[in-house]
Amino acid sequence: MVKWKAAESGSKCLKLLYSWSIDWQMVFNTDKCKVVHFGYNNTAADYSLGDVNIQKKDLGIIIHQTLKSSQQCVAAANSANRTLGMINRTFVNKHSNKVKVISVIG
Repeated sequence: MVKWKAAESGSKCLKLLYSWSIDWQMVFNTDKCKVVHFGYNNTAADYSLGDVNIQKKDLGIIIHQTLKSSQQCVAAANSANRTLGMINRTFVNKHSNKVKVISVIG
């Protein structure tokens, strides 16, 4: 129930903000507006500015309870190593005098 109240509060704030923007003739560019949800147990409510629903955006950022970025760094290094592995498997000619090898130590 608390989660739904938070979503309703967010929608109410957006309605007030939208009416303010119309009053002052400073309309928002809704194509550039995004909603970001944090956590796994959120309501993932839909928000709108006027008649337009705002798109949802997943940043893919890992935030730990202690706010340390070590898990995010490990995930980024793993992603880079996967990309390098794909590049390595793609090239047939791997002679060191023809191709410079890039490696990430993780």
